[in-house]
Amino acid sequence: KDYLDKGLYCSHSYAVLSAKAFADKTGTQRQLVHVRNPWINEQWTGQFKYGSTLWSEELRKELKFYPEENGHGQFWMPF
Repeated sequence: KDYLDKGLYCSHSYAVLSAKAFADKTGTQRQLVHVRNPWINEQWTGQFKYGSTLWSEELRKELKFYPEENGHGQFWMPF
């Protein structure tokens, strides 16, 4: 397999759905990009992966991040 250690494939197309800047629960400024993987073969395993402690309930609501309801083909990653 030709993929990075965070679950992204080289030479694979992803759709960028949106981007968001916000202050996290510690006050640190963060920037995330909302990405869709049309193949859904691998999941993002870096920061802000599904199940990460970086997700507060407030942030999940603000970004409408509910992969358990909407499927695992979409994820948010820092940039």
